Formats: sequence, structure tokens, C-alpha cells
Amino acid sequence: MNIININSIPIFIKELEKEESITQDEYNELISLEVQKRDYDKTFSTLMSNSSVILENSKLQNIKNTKLKYVDFYLQEILGISNKFKMTSSWLTINNNGSSHERHSHGNVILSSVLYFSENLLSETMASFYISQLELKNIFQSFQFEYNTFKYNEYNSPSLTIPTKTNLLIIFPAWLKHGSEPMNKNTKRYCIGANYFLNDHVGSGYHSLSIQSSIKDQTLQ
Repeated sequence: MNIININSIPIFIKELEKEESITQDEYNELISLEVQKRDYDKTFSTLMSNSSVILENSKLQNIKNTKLKYVDFYLQEILGISNKFKMTSSWLTINNNGSSHERHSHGNVILSSVLYFSENLLSETMASFYISQLELKNIFQSFQFEYNTFKYNEYNSPSLTIPTKTNLLIIFPAWLKHGSEPMNKNTKRYCIGANYFLNDHVGSGYHSLSIQSSIKDQTLQ
């Protein structure tokens, strides 16, 4: 497990333990999912599952539970938050040789996670995951000056790239820009994405709020 910060925002990185890893049966179930190219994706050629709730499949419950376990760890042990979160969507993306996933962020959610695996569950290193906070140029939010940075570290770096491999899990705030670098191998890179939102009571008195999140399959048309 590793925690890397960009402008002091923690990014959780974990290579799953052997008993948590994607099994051959789960792999077979995942690659059998119906996928298609998105209408607006004219450049990056990312394939995406038709379903946006793939981890509601009973055959993939172990993957869902493993992701939720580490999301809870991220919330409780790193951020010190006891409120409950719920997985609200989950999907599969596929990138072939020469394709990449465009840089984007997720609206209407709080946390996101990605779990990578390669074709045939090979342990080779794949194209890197990219994540950034480019909208915030530095820690002094009042003035977005472009300082002459001579040494980058976890307090001043606006972006980072993370090499990916099978069973690598990454958890991060959903508003951060993220994507993937182009694949440069004659193999497929798969990614199981998921989003999370509050499913709990927050605040007290006049400022309290009770939030109940629901799950709905937004089938790709």
C-alpha cells in the first residue's frame, strides 16, 4: 500500500493481496460483458461496458467488497471520516494497443476507484494512469501565480503518473482530472471503475442532512 499526495491530496495505491486478486472465473465474467465505443469518443478509442452497475453481478461480489473495504480504509484511516459511503456505479473500460482513456473527472460523486488488469491476467506493467489537479496551480489559492518551481514534491506537484499492472487499485477524489496514457503493447488493458457517494446522516441541528444514495443502471446507448 502507498499513499501519494498531489498538492497534499492523498491518492491511495494498493496492489491487491493474492487472496483479493481477480480470479480466472471473475476474469471470464468480466471479458464476457457487452461493450461498445462511446459516440463522443472519436480519438481515444476506449471501449466501455453497456452497463454502469457491473459489480452488482453476484459473480463479481468479491471485487465489489474488496473495493469497498479499501474505500472504507481511505475514509477512516487516512481522512479520519466515519460517515458511510456507498458504491453508486461501476463499469468496465478496455484499451487496445495505441488507445488511451481521455483525461476527465466525475460529476455528482465524491470518490472514485480504478482496478486494473491485463489480458489473461498477465502481471506485466501497462500504460500509466494519469491524475492531476491542474485547476489549482499551487497551494496559495488566493493568487494563482506561476511560481518558478525548482523541486517537485507531494506539496507542490499538480499531477502524477502511476504505472499500472494487474490487480492495482487506485482510490482518489472524483473531481481530480484523470485518464490513462496510450497502450503500446499488443494486448488489452482492462479497468474496473467505480464511483461512491455519501449514504449517511451528516451535520447536526439546523445544518444536518440525511443522504440516501441509490443505484441505477445508466445503460450506454
